[in-house]
Amino acid sequence: MKYLKNSLCYVADNNTEVVGVCVLNARDGNNIELFNSAVSPEVQGLGVGKVSAQGYA
Repeated sequence: MKYLKNSLCYVADNNTEVVGVCVLNARDGNNIELFNSAVSPEVQGLGVGKVSAQGYA
């Protein structure tokens, strides 16, 4: 799992359970790579994924 060495995992929660995750990898000083993004079906369409993407772009 050497490729995960420079990765960060961010978790979105609603104060009681995890509702989303986002895994990012630093490619170099100016670029990041999105490895994984997932949002629970119960909150899809409510902007959880959009906030994750905007927060790290």
